[in-house]
Amino acid sequence: MSSIYHLARGQVFDIDGIKVFAMGGASSHDKECRKEGKSWWSQELPSNQEYEEALLNLDKCNWHVDLVISHCAPDNIQSELASWYEHDKLTNFLETINQDLYFNKWYFGHYHTDRRVRDKYTAIYKIVEKYIKD
Repeated sequence: MSSIYHLARGQVFDIDGIKVFAMGGASSHDKECRKEGKSWWSQELPSNQEYEEALLNLDKCNWHVDLVISHCAPDNIQSELASWYEHDKLTNFLETINQDLYFNKWYFGHYHTDRRVRDKYTAIYKIVEKYIKD
């Protein structure tokens, strides 16, 4: 069995008995300094189809997962962690599902910091091993 997984947006995976919901993507905050197709891509945020598929997949598992893996955080967690970041369609979506989703831990990395927010949310930048063992 391979130890590398491509966690596609909006999918729920069973990895060694752990149910993982993945929703990648984030808005680039330095888009004006980048070149489209080389260091910035218009597909950085999920498509409407990926949002819809995410909701269907969460319905299939009755909105119960063990882990959530995303690149950015839900609106309220982002505001607590990095208030200068603007909310967008994806952080709004994550906030919406956060209201009804039952999960144990949520990991994200967009904010370039290693920090636990409340009990369930963790921003990971450099110290992956520390949080994965918790």
